[in-house]
Amino acid sequence: MEIHISNVHKREAFRHHSYVSQRAEGVIAGFGTQGYSLALRRAAHLVTNA
Repeated sequence: MEIHISNVHKREAFRHHSYVSQRAEGVIAGFGTQGYSLALRRAAHLVTNA
């Protein structure tokens, strides 16, 4: 899971590419610190449904 507090696509162009997102289960961006809670919920779902 890749998490960004801000929406990286609204920022500088060099932030638009990520090497991590190519391998990540998903990307959460732009939800502020709430993104961490969302990522934990998704991770729990993936573990319980694996």
